[in-house]
Order: sequence, then structure tokens, then C-alpha cells
Amino acid sequence: MPSTHAAREDLVTAGSRDLEAALRALYTSAGPTVRAYVRFRPWILPFEAIDRSLPQRGLIVDVGCGYGVLANLLALSAPDRFVLGIDRDPERIAVARKTVGTRSNLAFLVADALHVPCAAWDGIVLTDFLHHLPLSEQDRFLAEARRRLRPGGVMAIREVGERPRWKRAMSRLADTFLYPGDRIAYRRPSELIACLERLGLAVEWLPDHLGRPFCTYLYICRLA
Repeated sequence: MPSTHAAREDLVTAGSRDLEAALRALYTSAGPTVRAYVRFRPWILPFEAIDRSLPQRGLIVDVGCGYGVLANLLALSAPDRFVLGIDRDPERIAVARKTVGTRSNLAFLVADALHVPCAAWDGIVLTDFLHHLPLSEQDRFLAEARRRLRPGGVMAIREVGERPRWKRAMSRLADTFLYPGDRIAYRRPSELIACLERLGLAVEWLPDHLGRPFCTYLYICRLA
């Protein structure tokens, strides 16, 4: 496994391609399915936009982190962050924990999203997560997340949008295949923005599906 210093050197000197190579190196002991996922995930994720929007220091919580791909990228790109990845799946967290090594700015925890054990955070990331909760729980979770944001904090949300409709259908197909037991609850972008603004968040949003097969939008929400 490469040292944290070497991974950071790669990030600074050679940009995103070397960052992804450093990421893949962290998962060399994982099984072939996980390694394939690690190669695929950065392609469909607007990492650079998320990374730029989040504070460069402080506590960043990645809810529904899965195998820890995004949490690892965020920790590698800004060593003054402390990134906490949370997921309710112990098997995925076990894989993620094996990537930490001796690094002190990254940790993973098995926990339910509605019972995140942190009093306050500087940033929270929800990528492809909210639609796995019923609508009533989505509102409750967003209200709790906003309550825990420190002044100047950022909530980065990546969710399925409405158009183009064929990409929305692709998103639905992927969720049905990957999470057959979940009752998926997509909401219109206008409804999500209205909910976030009612919570006192300033929202910037943009489609991030160009060049990708799924209908996804990125919402950057800031607490003044």
C-alpha cells in the first residue's frame, strides 16, 4: 500500500488521474467486484465539483459511504480534513477500513444515517443516498443534518433528477438492480431545492450527467 505522503504527492503533481491511481492502490487487497467498482465510481461521480465546494479543513461526514471511495478521495485531496465515512452495511465498512492504513484523517463507522454520532460538522456529503429513504425520513434527515452544520458549513447532495427521461430510467434501472429491497423515492429538483431553502440553506445546483448515463444533479448548499 502506498504511503499517505506518496498519494498526496501524486495528487499535487499530476492531478486527478494520479489521484485515481492512488485510490485504486488502496483497494488492491479487495475482491474483483470491489476493485471494478472503485474504477467505475470516480467516472460517474462529480468528485472535483464536490471537492471544491467542501471546506479544506474540519470534519467532513460522508453518509452512505459504501466502500469508502469518495471518503478516500476527499481525505487524500485535503490532508487537513478529517473525513468520517458512515454506512449501515458492515461488510462494506470492513472493506473501507482496510484502506485507511496509518492515516489519521480518515475513519469509517457502521451506523444508521438517522443516528449519526457527531455533534457538529463542517461538511456533509450525500451522494446517491437520499432516495433510499422514504420522503418523510428525507425531510427529517435533512433537517437534522442542517442543525448539525457549523456556520459556514456545506452540504453537498447528489441526487437523481427529472431530465433527460431516458437517463432517469437508467438511474431507476440501476437502483432496482443494485438495491432490490429498497423502496426508491426520487423527488423533483424543485421540491428538493424548496425543502433545502426552507431550512435556511443557500442552494446552487447544476446537472452533472453530461457524459454519464444517469440523470443526476449536484446541489451545493451553504449555511451562512
